[in-house]
Amino acid sequence: MGQEPINSLADAAVAVYRQAATWLPQTVKDLTDEELLTRSSEGRSHLYWIAGHMTHSADIANLMNGSKSVIPDSYDGMFGMGTEPAATAGVYPKIGEIFDVFQKAVDNSIAAMKTVSDADYNKPSDAALPEFMARMSRFELVCGFATHIGYHIGQMVTILRKLDKKPWPDM
Repeated sequence: MGQEPINSLADAAVAVYRQAATWLPQTVKDLTDEELLTRSSEGRSHLYWIAGHMTHSADIANLMNGSKSVIPDSYDGMFGMGTEPAATAGVYPKIGEIFDVFQKAVDNSIAAMKTVSDADYNKPSDAALPEFMARMSRFELVCGFATHIGYHIGQMVTILRKLDKKPWPDM
């Protein structure tokens, strides 16, 4: 069982999102810039971009209750949907900063999730969203973003294993 009992959709949303967010491989923090630029194969995303992209998309507070995002505006051009990974690390913030922003984004999202009523979890968000997302309820959005994190964690694990690194100390 998770950290808190699940008595509402807000509790369930927090549990789903927190669980997904805890899987971000902390071992990435200890890699060199060269290692962070490793890709699973040519033309694919590298660890630096994946960590930044996950961070860029982690703050879903605005989708829950309209709260302001804690993601720096500069992350949109580096890590937003449709961006391409840069060839050099120098264009990105340091990986430790990315992890710090990721944690702030998760904390901001969880705080917003806790304010949403069960009835509102069953309704679409009031945020401006692409059509395929606009039809989803807030709870479906939380699950979708948790899945998005999981997708990119899988990419990271593949690259870490290519580098002969353990994704987590106990694995």
